[in-house]
Amino acid sequence: LFRSAFKVGGKFYEYYGPWPALLRVPLTVVFPGMNGRWTQSSMTLALVVALVAASSLAWRIRTLVRSDDAVGWVEASAVALFIFVLGAGSVLMFLTSQAWVYHEAEIWGCGLALAAFAALAEYVADPTRRRLIVTAVLAAMAVDSRASVGFGPIAAIGLQIGRAHV
Repeated sequence: LFRSAFKVGGKFYEYYGPWPALLRVPLTVVFPGMNGRWTQSSMTLALVVALVAASSLAWRIRTLVRSDDAVGWVEASAVALFIFVLGAGSVLMFLTSQAWVYHEAEIWGCGLALAAFAALAEYVADPTRRRLIVTAVLAAMAVDSRASVGFGPIAAIGLQIGRAHV
């Protein structure tokens, strides 16, 4: 059930964080015959999360920088091309090309880190407690997928909070 751990001498040791495995728990309960077959679906969902988060982040940054300017077709096309290239021409495509648990943890970490950065940009634009909590939860989920990737949003949250209190 928990594919992020390996068993040695009757004990389980985690190699990656538990998020991708925890995502499977309700699915395994509802569809017990599918146990061990959720990796590719999970990776595809993580890819969608990454692309939606990157798009959200791009538009939020654009709004922070040029809030009063109308969006032209060139700018909209450039963002669409960026998101396409991110999905089709980056490491995300390589990670989703084969159903490996190791890649699953990496892509979830990336998608959730991008979602945390997008949530942090929302918080910067309109700082509310709810936005900060959403950002922290997404960053924690990124750490629970792949710690080295998730620490980026954690550091950014700390920098933003430190800047706000100076």
